[in-house]
Amino acid sequence: MIAIGTQNKLSLTVTLADTAVTFKSGSLPVLATPRLIALCEEAACQLIESTLENQQTTVGTLINVQHLAASPIGQTVTVTCTLIAHKDRKFQFAIEAIDAQQVVAQGYHERVLVDADKFMKKISDK
Repeated sequence: MIAIGTQNKLSLTVTLADTAVTFKSGSLPVLATPRLIALCEEAACQLIESTLENQQTTVGTLINVQHLAASPIGQTVTVTCTLIAHKDRKFQFAIEAIDAQQVVAQGYHERVLVDADKFMKKISDK
């Protein structure tokens, strides 16, 4: 069991591959919102993965993030993911991203525990 308040930090130095131009989510060479969201989810996954049993994984079911400030190429962005609630199969996280100057993003994320084999079988029947 993982304790409420447990945190994970994950950093990324923005490159051209991480930008809105590359992701086609905008026309400027700054950290793309989709890349920021992926970093937030990665931080949450890392936070709980060591507590999972064989064949268990989590899937993202909700993310609500305000992207508050732009981060240019070369800037390092650090996401802090904090477990704020865990009940049954649902994990809830607070997310904050900062760069050297300011808060870049804040938000909330949920993941649900699933059996990987059962999950993949279910979707293969679609």
